[in-house]
Amino acid sequence: MKYGGAVLVAALCAAFWTSGSTFRMPAAEHLANYASWPFWVFGRPHRLGRQHQTAAELPKVDPEVLHTSVKFGENVIGRLARLEKTLANADVRVRPGSAPHGQLIAGNPVDGALERHRQAQVAVRASQFIADNNCKRFDLKERRCGELVNSLSLDGTDLSAHCDTAVDLECNTTSPFRSIDGSCNNRRHPVWGRSMTAYQRMLRSQYGDGLHQMKKSQSAAAPLPGAREVSATLAADKERPDREATMAVMQWAQFVGLDLAHTPSAKMVFTGSSIACCKPDGGLLPPRSLHPFCAPIPVPADDPVFKGRRCLDYVRSVTAPRPDCKFGPAEQMNQATHWLDLSMVYGTTDDISRGLRAHENGLLQTSDGSLLALSPEPTTDCQLTTKPLGACFKSGDSRVNEQPMLTALHTAWVREHNRVANTLYALNPHWNDERLFQEARRIVVAEYQHITFDHWAPVLLGELYSRQMGLHKADYSENVDPAVRNSFATAALHFLYSMMPGNIQLTESDRRVNSTLRLREHFNKPGVLQKPGRLDQLLRTMATQNAQKVDLIHTEEVTSGLFAGNLGLGADALSLVVQRGRDHGLPGYNDFRAACGLPRMSCIDELADLIPKAVVNQLKTLYASVNDVDLFVGAMAERPADGALVGPTFRCLIGRQLSDTRRADRYFFDLQDQAGSFTPEQLTNIRKTSLARVFCSNGDQIKFMQRNVFLAPRTKGSLAGDTQDASVARCSDLPDLDLSPWREQSV
Repeated sequence: MKYGGAVLVAALCAAFWTSGSTFRMPAAEHLANYASWPFWVFGRPHRLGRQHQTAAELPKVDPEVLHTSVKFGENVIGRLARLEKTLANADVRVRPGSAPHGQLIAGNPVDGALERHRQAQVAVRASQFIADNNCKRFDLKERRCGELVNSLSLDGTDLSAHCDTAVDLECNTTSPFRSIDGSCNNRRHPVWGRSMTAYQRMLRSQYGDGLHQMKKSQSAAAPLPGAREVSATLAADKERPDREATMAVMQWAQFVGLDLAHTPSAKMVFTGSSIACCKPDGGLLPPRSLHPFCAPIPVPADDPVFKGRRCLDYVRSVTAPRPDCKFGPAEQMNQATHWLDLSMVYGTTDDISRGLRAHENGLLQTSDGSLLALSPEPTTDCQLTTKPLGACFKSGDSRVNEQPMLTALHTAWVREHNRVANTLYALNPHWNDERLFQEARRIVVAEYQHITFDHWAPVLLGELYSRQMGLHKADYSENVDPAVRNSFATAALHFLYSMMPGNIQLTESDRRVNSTLRLREHFNKPGVLQKPGRLDQLLRTMATQNAQKVDLIHTEEVTSGLFAGNLGLGADALSLVVQRGRDHGLPGYNDFRAACGLPRMSCIDELADLIPKAVVNQLKTLYASVNDVDLFVGAMAERPADGALVGPTFRCLIGRQLSDTRRADRYFFDLQDQAGSFTPEQLTNIRKTSLARVFCSNGDQIKFMQRNVFLAPRTKGSLAGDTQDASVARCSDLPDLDLSPWREQSV
């Protein structure tokens, strides 16, 4: 039976309220399904714009109720201990080498993340208690109830100690070096941008219950289609290469994505063990074996690929204490810093960073052949199950081994750091290890920011749009919150999956293809980089192989082969992105169009001016309403905006995020009159650098490279000696970073 919004509210209210009754705590076996009635963001999107009452006009809630609600939340979460013990005894866990293992690697929580998640979940359950025990008493409906709950502060409760505002930071505001964890960048708000803090919202969340339940349909006509059903219907596998954009565009997008956003997946709260949401063969787990943090993706009975499977694993994202230190809906955690600071190379906590450093002459650790340092836990950090185990690398981010080109790019930047550190040591032998490390890091981050904003963003978003968004302009404001937007991290960044090819073309010095690597055979298996010459081949591939167009067409290597391991079939990237958007309560595509100043559509047919007609017809078979279309699906279906690779909606979300990331950063490379600002001479040298030069300097034997590696060279097959083509140059002719302006007279 399907309910309209008002009927559903009444039906759920009846389940929790009877005349003269009081609230009863749900039994432990029902924790996985427990949710309070939908008390505010259940209605249609147009209700978001209504005038709200101020907190002063809302009813008063006795402080003792807040303390009781927190105790209730602690009780609910505490009951998970028994369930998790039962699951451990039943051996319900992720199997090594499986696709869920790959997902676990990608979302592995760092130390401290799960404790913050536990406290955030207590706050969510406490918020449910407040709503259930006060909103009916005060005759508050949906939105008003939400306003009441979110007006209540955690101050004075046991949860207040976990608020961002309670963090006591000692900041040296005159230091020329940014912190490793992102704190102390903003003098007024030193916690802003810190790792393991919440994403911010561009639009109010739309959870199924207003708090944390998976998003539901806005239509009374039908529920949301399953995420796998959406993928199987829309994501055909076809070759549609872009004429100009190279794989470097895709790979840089993933690199930037790792830097700005890392959403961890939940583990068991009390044991830290992995959570499995489906049986190893894709069967459904019995309800008693399903952890409350599971949201398995149903597989249609007629699925063309996952035949015989009933579900695909999905573990819900780790949450963080709300930045406003109030009761209210869940916010997901970003365990990366919120800055463009190469945190995926240097780490996001001091402990991680220390474990990556050589502690000599400012260098980062490397392994044989100047490759990345080796992980001490290869069977955990990589999908390696058979002996002899191949290489598994470590870096500042658990996703470093995800696929060969990403690992190659990490390698190039670790080498770049060490190249800069060695040169600085030659110029300034009196500098100690710490000074050399921090100065090298500051310079390398500057190179990276310059390439991102001045070379990559104009290719992705269009030169004109980039300038309109001020992406080339030094414009710092301490009032801009750098927190990465949930919609950017959860949806917009993942356009890159559609640009991936099924096969990586290994390219020789003359740009001829020597051999190929099938993508699904190398997820989290980076040992291929240990073969002589392989790093150079992968760097050339990024600069040579054309990326696929940005659209809903995805290679089956990521729609059924993601993290495949040794088991044939893997995960489905598109399904995971759609499911994660619903997990995070992201509003629909239509809402984000309106937020970007684009026309709101009243029905799916109206999308025909933006989206190919065949796709519009497919959307009509999936969604009952245009307001139900998932953000990722609608934005990926759009035709590219003028001069851009992505459509108007994703161009808006990416452009706004990059603009705020730049404006909020007191340490941004070209900002003047700040602690650690570069001199004009130093800045001139930084602006000479390019990703082409980084490839040349940090490959093993790369001699030629086109000047802009984000655009395909105009000739292929004769580049080893043909320098007449303006797009190609000898590496020796490409401007290199001159570090002589950093020479300091010893005292």
